[in-house]
Parts: sequence; structure tokens; C-alpha cells
Amino acid sequence: MPIDEAPAIPGLGRLAMNGWSSRLMIAGMGFLLAGVPGRAQDTHPRDLIGTVTDHGSREPLKGAVVLLENESSKEITSYLTDAGGNYLFKRLRNDTDYLVWARYRGKESKQGELSHFDSNQHPVIHLVIELH
Repeated sequence: MPIDEAPAIPGLGRLAMNGWSSRLMIAGMGFLLAGVPGRAQDTHPRDLIGTVTDHGSREPLKGAVVLLENESSKEITSYLTDAGGNYLFKRLRNDTDYLVWARYRGKESKQGELSHFDSNQHPVIHLVIELH
């Protein structure tokens, strides 16, 4: 194969390449420009819904404090349940794990976990508090 000579670069001289090596170099530069694949963008945030109920009576607990902890940042967000014991956390990252639990009149539920492996866009976690 004939060798193609590139123009001289000041201080470096001439770079000689055959056709195959120049194609290889161009392909390599393309991979560098494309970057390294990483985690998927958080393009579809999800909403977490659920209810807080009393263990014994199974009645909804209005005014329970529901706590949501982002396991990466340790940031905690809270929500007060409505008359039906319902809560809603909107636009949660789908690449993050969360813990969720509730408090009511000094009592606390077990923790629920929302994993980034869960692809459900509208996950549901019901929380139960034993009042008596």
C-alpha cells in the first residue's frame, strides 16, 4: 500500500500513514468523541403512591407523616396523608433507591423500599402502623 504523507506539523514533522491506519485512527477518534456509555438518563421520573392504615382496625390514618429518604443523597422528604390515608411523592428519579416509612402518634411503620431496579412508573407501597 502506498504511504500518504500528511502536512508537516510545526515542531513534530510529518506523520506518515497508509490507508488502513488512517481509517483506524479516524474510527478510534469517533469512539473517543462518542464517549463512554454510562447510566441511562432519568428521562421518565416516577410517582410513588400508597396508603397508611392501622394494623388492627385497617382504618386509614389521616395526618400520618410519610417520610421518603433518597438513599444516595440521604435527603428526606415528607408528606401528610389525606382523609383516606393516601400519600403521593411525584417525579422520583428512576435511577435512585428510596426508603419510605410512616409515623403517627409516636408509632412508626416498617420501612418499604423502592429500588431503581423496579421499572414500574407508578409503584405502590402501603404502610401499616400498629397503634395498640
